[in-house]
This record gives sequence, C-alpha cells and structure tokens, in this order.
Amino acid sequence: MPKMIKTTYRWREDEAAEMRAQQSSAMEITSLTAAKLRDIEVIVSGSADGSVMMRQAADGQLIDTSDMNHGSSVLSLGAGYLDQQLYIVSGSHGGLHAWNLNSSVPVWKYDLGLQLSTPAVIATQLNGQPVVITGSDEGVLHLLDFATGELIRHIRLPHSRGITGLSASDVYSRQVLISGSYDGTICAYDLAEDHLIGGPLVHARPGESKSREGYSLSRDQINEADIGGLDRDPMKWVVSVAVGAVDNNPIAVSGGKDGTVRIWDFINGVSIGDPITYHRDAVGVKAVAAGNAAHRSIIAFVSGGQINLYDWGSRSGLVAIDPGASVNAVAIMPGGMVVVGCAKGLMAVEFRLPF
Repeated sequence: MPKMIKTTYRWREDEAAEMRAQQSSAMEITSLTAAKLRDIEVIVSGSADGSVMMRQAADGQLIDTSDMNHGSSVLSLGAGYLDQQLYIVSGSHGGLHAWNLNSSVPVWKYDLGLQLSTPAVIATQLNGQPVVITGSDEGVLHLLDFATGELIRHIRLPHSRGITGLSASDVYSRQVLISGSYDGTICAYDLAEDHLIGGPLVHARPGESKSREGYSLSRDQINEADIGGLDRDPMKWVVSVAVGAVDNNPIAVSGGKDGTVRIWDFINGVSIGDPITYHRDAVGVKAVAAGNAAHRSIIAFVSGGQINLYDWGSRSGLVAIDPGASVNAVAIMPGGMVVVGCAKGLMAVEFRLPF
C-alpha cells in the first residue's frame, strides 16, 4: 500500500512513547461503539467475560462502569441518550440489557430466546423518540422503546436468515437503517416511512460470475427461491455493515465472509466500483466502519487479522495495522481517531498526513 498517512498511537504516556500501543487490559474485546458523555468523546467496549467498559477516547482513561456486566460475552453494543443521560445497550446470545451509568443492574432486559446468530443492536431515534433495534435468527427486526425496553413493532425485511449487522444514519432528513444477513444480502430501510428503499442488495451470489455480484433484486424477485439459497455457501454471508457519506453522498458498506468489502449507493441500488479485497481467509471481514480521519472519507475494516484503512475518495489503501492479536471490532470516532478492539484489549490510533 502507498505510504500516504503516518500512523500514531494516540494513547500514550508521553511524546517519547508516541509509537507504542498502550493496551488497556488483557481481556478480549468483542464489540465497540462510539458515544459522547456530555462533551467528551468516549468509546464503549464489550468483552468476552461479559463486562462493559467506557473510556475517554482522547487518552484511554477509564470511566467507572465496573458494575456493568452482561453475564455472557458481549457481542454488540449501542449507545444513546434518555433525558440527557447516556444509556448503553449490550447484546448477547439470548437478549439485550440496557444500562445507565448510575446503575449496577440493567434498567431493562429484552429476551430474544436462544439465538444462533449474533444479536446486532443499535440505538437511534424514530420521529424524535429514542429507540433500540435488534435482529433475530428469523431475519426479523425488533423495534423497542429505549426507555422501557417494550416492543413497539416488528420490522419484517426480505432477509430469509439471521441479521448479522445493523447501522443507521440520517440521510436527506430521513432515518435510514442498513441491515446485513446470513442470506448474503443487505437492505436499506426508511424507518419513519416504514418501507424498503429499493430491493435487497446482493453482496455476492453463488454460481454467478463476478459481473453479477453487487446488484439489486427487484421486488418481484424477493422470494425464497431467489434469496433463501444464498446462505448455503457460508462464503457469501454478509457479516458486517456500516453507513456513512462521501462528499455528502450517502453510502453503505458491507463486509463479507469471502474477505471482500463492497461499497453501495443504496439510494439508487447499485454497487460502486470493484470490491475491496486485501485478504481472503476463513474468517472474512469481521467488522467495518465508515467515517472521517486525516481529512479523508475513510472505510476501516478488519480482515486477515489486520485493521485496514481505505480512502474512498482516491480509491486507494492507506495503511494496514497488525496489532499482534485477533481483531474483533473497529470504530471511527467523530474526531477521526480509529479505535481497535482485539484479543489483548483496546488501542486507539490516529492517522495524519505526513507533512
């Protein structure tokens, strides 16, 4: 890859230790989400031991959340505000827990039963109301009241298998949800208007040439015959999704079990450019994130045991980081710093132009 950006480990004791990764703990980090606590950017992490922790993004300083423990490996996280207080939602096999920073017990729990798939979860707003959205093995989304955990309604998308990833963003003054599934597709959904935006987008389709990958299914094709067979080949699974913007144009990003990352113009239902492929292994792309770093529109993704940064504007790879341990999660902070969660803990990295 071209050396376009200097890598600097942000969490450090002093300037002399600038290039040293300061790992926060020995526990395996399994999920991450970015949030704001008052005016402070924070990163919330979930671990294999069930603990949920919060750190200041700028320096890695731990904020006391020692009483938050989900009880089993935390596989997904969401964060949002209720009455000007920050709340955290943690997801694991079986259900969700919601926490505030002043409570040692969950303020509510939501039971999903025995789930085979990872329960993706996000916190967002619907017409000004704070809500939580989670998926299930059946490909059905559960829309919950953030304050109470009560079910508002189910959202039935044309996924035929479990939901693997969720992301949401304001797009042209409407709240858009992006979902990924074991069936090999992603969907864009207008939450307020309660309808699908176009048809499902196929990340990779077995038995077809590459020229047929990255296309949209029409509504007439949304049936079991067209979608249901995609999960028979695990290498076609969509395992992670993100939503962002490049030059104020909304995009969705999907990461596949086949080790590819695809970028979408989901408004028009088309794939943009060729898929990004750095590594192909049995794990695939474990996580993706979209945001801005070093004054560039950046896609960060976990592949081949590395964190890879891709500059969407120039269509070029920027840098690959090997933290020396299995990587599970990545988040791009609003300020542009990239936080990495791996088997040895957390590290935060910033990227700067070399001048």
